[in-house]
Amino acid sequence: MLDLCAQLFSYGRGLLVLFYYFRFSLTNILMSNKEAIVLSDTFQKTRDLTRWYLSLLKESDAHKRWEINGARLNSIIWLASHITWAENFLIIKGTGGQAVELDWLNHYNIQSSGELHHAEHNMKAVMAAMKEVHEK
Repeated sequence: MLDLCAQLFSYGRGLLVLFYYFRFSLTNILMSNKEAIVLSDTFQKTRDLTRWYLSLLKESDAHKRWEINGARLNSIIWLASHITWAENFLIIKGTGGQAVELDWLNHYNIQSSGELHHAEHNMKAVMAAMKEVHEK
């Protein structure tokens, strides 16, 4: 009988160890899932705020480059194009997705000069591209 109790105790202890192991693994999976959801929600809210701020600038000259304390800043249209490039390249392509192919988009990458690369570039087209990239 003592031998049977020892086996049951050993078996029970093994089950307890397995329970804690699976509980720990399940917690990690759930936490990873929660982190992904939080990251996704944060990105969505940031995007919504960005689009809202850009919508407030409809009356502004989107091509004008401001100068502050001797530093020349990028234009509104360049910033919107760069944000679109960043989402397309860093998020979609970086996570293995199929990126949106726009012929002008790669002119606004990290290493670009801040200059606009074609005259017909307008804010309406950039906002449409931003929407298209995000819906991908």
